[in-house]
Amino acid sequence: MAWRICFVFNGKRFCINIPILVRRFELPEPDPWIITDLIKERFVKDLQILATIDQLSSGLSAGVKKQVQDTLRRSVEAGGLPEGIKVDFGKEKPGA
Repeated sequence: MAWRICFVFNGKRFCINIPILVRRFELPEPDPWIITDLIKERFVKDLQILATIDQLSSGLSAGVKKQVQDTLRRSVEAGGLPEGIKVDFGKEKPGA
């Protein structure tokens, strides 16, 4: 469902639909090797969606981008990563 911006001008309400940049798509099934007793299929699908949002957020203005990426990191942490497993968001230096 598209977002809308609505405003009142001269007593009349106007709404403008905000176009969606990505159409709804079916998630691919996660590779079987990634699903274990530690990492469940639902969480792998969550990670696929969060990684996609992270990629799309690169086009946002700096302040909004930081808020979105901070929220993504908190979402991954809240998703229940097992101890000792870390998600590399593709921005960290190797060996960090």
